[in-house]
Amino acid sequence: MGWQQVVTVLGGLGLFLLGMGLMTEGLTAVSGDALRRAMRGLTGSRMRAFGLGAATTALVQSSSATTLVAIGFVGAGLLDLPAALAVVLGANVGTTSTAWIVSTIGLKVKASAFALPLIAFGAGWRLFRPGRRAVFGHALAGFGLVFLGIGTMQEGMAAVPLGTDVAGTASGIGGRATLVLIGTLMTVVAQSSSAAVAITITAVASGSIDLGAAAALVIGQNVGTTVTALIGAIGGGLAVRRAALGHVLFNVIAGAIAFAFLGPAVDAVDALASRWLARDPAVELALFHSAFNIVGVALVLPALGPFARLIERLIPAPSTGRHRLELTAATRSLPTVALEMARHELVATLAAATELASSRLDTVSGAKVGHRSESEARAVGEIAERAHEAAQFLAALARTAPQGGRRGEIVPLMHAVDHLLRLAEALTEAGHDAVVGESATLRAMAHTAAPELSAASVKLQQAHAAGVVAEVSGGLAAASRQLAEARKVDRQRVLEEVALGERPAEAADARLAAARLIDRLGYHSWRAADALRESAVEAGPRPESAGEDPSR
Repeated sequence: MGWQQVVTVLGGLGLFLLGMGLMTEGLTAVSGDALRRAMRGLTGSRMRAFGLGAATTALVQSSSATTLVAIGFVGAGLLDLPAALAVVLGANVGTTSTAWIVSTIGLKVKASAFALPLIAFGAGWRLFRPGRRAVFGHALAGFGLVFLGIGTMQEGMAAVPLGTDVAGTASGIGGRATLVLIGTLMTVVAQSSSAAVAITITAVASGSIDLGAAAALVIGQNVGTTVTALIGAIGGGLAVRRAALGHVLFNVIAGAIAFAFLGPAVDAVDALASRWLARDPAVELALFHSAFNIVGVALVLPALGPFARLIERLIPAPSTGRHRLELTAATRSLPTVALEMARHELVATLAAATELASSRLDTVSGAKVGHRSESEARAVGEIAERAHEAAQFLAALARTAPQGGRRGEIVPLMHAVDHLLRLAEALTEAGHDAVVGESATLRAMAHTAAPELSAASVKLQQAHAAGVVAEVSGGLAAASRQLAEARKVDRQRVLEEVALGERPAEAADARLAAARLIDRLGYHSWRAADALRESAVEAGPRPESAGEDPSR
């Protein structure tokens, strides 16, 4: 193989990778919201999760993107581990569609016949349709580049004679293992199993390697795709690492089965293809790629529960510690997942904050002076820390989000962060308990707010769905309005008492400060919940009703 052929093949690979990147970016952006909505309701429905993983991967042509979305949703608490594993299994089957596209269309049609027009049309779309719709132009241009790259690789491979040394290595276990390792390294280097499989299909179609050697390479390439999931799990929480391990274990299991029966499997595929399909090595390799993934799914999917429990034993939950919300390279490339992670973290933080606020108000409403324990102080400090982490996470995401894109969803989340920080600040205030305990009016205010805050905390801990957050926001809004009205009535009464000389000014200041504190606990809890409710809606201007209450 001369340098000219090497350069041609590498150039074709570069075009293919660039095309896959543009196509995946465009299609993921177009289908991101639909994918997010679909994944929210997958827990407990394994077949739906499997089907979604397969269909999404076939659409966006990237099992890595689908897997990272599933892993991100596990980290966000929107998917349980079995459902995420079912999505991963579907992604492994869906990714075999690339092999079928390459073998049946890419190698059979002259690339320039439709690749160049697609690139031209996609580029024109990108130029003349700015905004979020421009990503569709990316997808079209990427699709054209994919086939242009296949054609270029085919041209370079055509000049390569059958490598007898490579063909012979598939006959022994050691040789097969070497080819599997080479296939794994091909995927790791290219960071795309689709690109590695496309190279192998092009090589087998041109006669550069035989079907047995190509099948061994494809097994390794299928295993190599798990590297992306492992990278995405770096710095991730417990659920993220478990989902990534499940992806690795499944691919290794499917690959081991295919490796153990490589010879008979290749013979069976060859016999099946010669009877029902055209005797075409490229098509036979695509069939082999699909077959061993489907066999693996058939073995693992029915036993998904025990499989998930095995993973949980391999990666047990730590006794202490909390996962920090960090924007990794993987989540940065998938803003839909990153936003769900931030939203989930803020909902969990609000649940903890309302629980503390309820406990505080419940104590003083019983005319008791509460003692602020060290554990309570640490809990309040953790709420502030989590809110600051979320702010940094969202700021980093905003710097990478496309102009006019996800930033509309980031704004209400930042509002939630602001109100959570104000809520934490209110929880740190001391010296008001005795004042509240001495006033029947203030005790009544505290007694009004405590049950609603407690109910909000319980609901938010049990579920993070948009409907639950909206329900909590409505309940807290009603309680906050009641508190605001009670505070204004009490304020008027206290000021009149000061004017009549019936109450010292210093005592009035303490009384008004205590009333403001109770009001703030209810108000900032409501505003944080309302911002989280709004963040679940499509990006858009903030509604008038969600604005600041001028009376406060």
